[in-house]
Amino acid sequence: MILILDDEPWFILSYVETLELEGYSVKVVTNPEEFLALLQENGNIEGVIVDVMFPKDKDLGLNIAEKIRIRKADIPIIILSNRADLSGTGVDKFTKVICKRDTTPLELISVLKEFNLTGK
Repeated sequence: MILILDDEPWFILSYVETLELEGYSVKVVTNPEEFLALLQENGNIEGVIVDVMFPKDKDLGLNIAEKIRIRKADIPIIILSNRADLSGTGVDKFTKVICKRDTTPLELISVLKEFNLTGK
């Protein structure tokens, strides 16, 4: 399963639809605490996609990515961000993949395949 944390689930609907058509199991969560609990409880999570900016905290996604890396060191983390510059945020400690919010669904699938995550 691909677990997605985003405060605007409508925005990533095209990602979810395309991933599911490609055979991926996808769960979208808008609440960071629920996301971390699912990550801890569910052994079927193969990768995560995390939005960086949330309304009350522009770096919440980076903080979540750090927690993921501590709890599940081997799980692939893909960061979604509209921020032009993430340098100095430490994001490179958690992931090597940062996708802009305008990344197409097919580009996202290519990124997942780079991590050897295939839907079918």
